[in-house]
Amino acid sequence: MRKILDFFITKNREKSQKIVIVIVYILAAIVFNLRIFDTQSVINEFADERVHIAYVAYLEETGKIIPEFKDIPTLEHPSFVEENNYEEGSVNYLGHAPLYYHILKLFNIVKVDGNNVTYSLFALRLITQIISNIALFVGFYIGYKNIKSIIGTIIFAFGLVTVPLFSYVSGAVQNDALSFLGMNIYILGMLRFVKNEEEKKRDYLTYFIIALGCFICMLNKLTAGLFVIISFLIIFIYTMIKEKSIKPLICKEFFATIPVYLIILAYYLIIISRYGTINPSLPNIAPEYFKTTELYGGQIYLDKIPFDYYAKMYWTNFVRYWGGVDKNIGGIYSDVNEAKLPVIIFILPIIYLIFEIMEKKKINIVYYAVYFAVLAAIGIQFYKAWYEFRFVSGYTGGYHSRYYVCAMVPFLYLIAMIFESVFNIFKEEDKHEKTNKK
Repeated sequence: MRKILDFFITKNREKSQKIVIVIVYILAAIVFNLRIFDTQSVINEFADERVHIAYVAYLEETGKIIPEFKDIPTLEHPSFVEENNYEEGSVNYLGHAPLYYHILKLFNIVKVDGNNVTYSLFALRLITQIISNIALFVGFYIGYKNIKSIIGTIIFAFGLVTVPLFSYVSGAVQNDALSFLGMNIYILGMLRFVKNEEEKKRDYLTYFIIALGCFICMLNKLTAGLFVIISFLIIFIYTMIKEKSIKPLICKEFFATIPVYLIILAYYLIIISRYGTINPSLPNIAPEYFKTTELYGGQIYLDKIPFDYYAKMYWTNFVRYWGGVDKNIGGIYSDVNEAKLPVIIFILPIIYLIFEIMEKKKINIVYYAVYFAVLAAIGIQFYKAWYEFRFVSGYTGGYHSRYYVCAMVPFLYLIAMIFESVFNIFKEEDKHEKTNKK
């Protein structure tokens, strides 16, 4: 038993161990795709699928690069009705940047003929699944380069693919999969950036990878963009203070990527000029139409729901949603008690941070910058939902937690390090006992 344990926690880079680690990643990828197929088998229509497809149809019909959100309709029927119609007089409530929809448009799957929209739901979902697998490969590459033990690899790989909502967002017509790819590319670039300068990693490629990740996230979904903005500032400020130099940011390698950031800036300046905000929602896009939808509750709840009651309701639903799919009801978990366990993923990384501080170990700023960016975004989402409920619409939703799946690689890495550290402690104690016996 000790020999088996030693094999699983040893950190030498022997060929046999590399093979086992690669096999772990392959098996985890298989599990990931099986979970997607299983989720698809119990859910006919995923959240917002019909409006995502309508967005693609609009781009196909108009040929616009930057959409006029007020002109995007919704579909009349659920997404699984593959010969659909635009809903008369409707306005699409998505205010997302258009990158994901332009990618889907490239495949020419969605056809528009007047008011009639036809498509292959299977093909659209398959494209998203392929994007998810590419993103997963990038995430596994990050794990392969930075996790040296088999036990750490098992925790990281299988922990990642079994995040409850992961299979939900990875096989549906939703833009969260592209956010997952963008975040992993961004993290990969930042990990290269924080390497010691002697390793010659702060080259043009490093800055380009960072810019590419920022580009995908910022022009896909603003939640992922928020992760990037906050963590970008933390990492660069931390690095410049640590190195007592502004060179990490004021250098020719960074300047070479400025055109990428200017494209992002140009898009959001156009959106601000049209809607007065970088994150347009239906109240900004079509305020009068908004009042006719189920998203608008008027004033009927405001006096009946105080802040403490609203907060309890919000976080209960946030936890339920994060709990994933309940096969018995073919939808998101209805029992909050069953859904509580997966939320521990948001807490465990703090344990490893405390351990690193106590042991005076070097902290990897990239993982923690993303981690704290996610926590900040969760707080911002709650405040935004409360504000819109109280002062805009009376709508009690806005608690969707699937937005955070795209940032789970740092979380699972830090959790894997907890288990690896514990096993290493047991190993050292075992060696110490053997030495004493001799």
